[in-house]
Amino acid sequence: LLARSQSENDLMDLPMQMPTPLRFERQKLSRVLSLPVERFRSSLLISGNSSKIEESQRADYSRRVEVYKEELKEYLETEMWNEARTCIEEHPGIARSKLEVVVLGESCLATPLHLAASIKECPVSVLEALVTAYPAALWSPDSRVGRYPLHMAILKSTEAAVSFLHVAGQEA
Repeated sequence: LLARSQSENDLMDLPMQMPTPLRFERQKLSRVLSLPVERFRSSLLISGNSSKIEESQRADYSRRVEVYKEELKEYLETEMWNEARTCIEEHPGIARSKLEVVVLGESCLATPLHLAASIKECPVSVLEALVTAYPAALWSPDSRVGRYPLHMAILKSTEAAVSFLHVAGQEA
């Protein structure tokens, strides 16, 4: 006969129904399946699967920002001022994005404020919407020469745009 040690006897006294990770996941899943869809989503965010969902949400947000950014660029370049202003007001985060801008034959990455300031007919209301959405753009240089939106306005825009950007830069 084999004699058991004290530690083996202690192990035998443990309950046989110890929760296993698989059982815990099944219990959690059965609870989640009885929830409405919105609560299901929020329960996933609370559980350990949040990194996959957050990653998916970030990717979706990035795709939407790209679409809005291109939309804004098109509105500015085609001088659709009301649509541009509405786009900025509905999606203020796009004012932080970088666009490819061509000024004096040079291509560079710059903010939408740079692009708007480089368009002669751009109304001050569009510049104001961009500055309101992202005031730091006033002090953001382009990627090529280091020009600020005020420099772009001096090169290409109206006196009203230049004076607006100058005053806004002093107040920021």
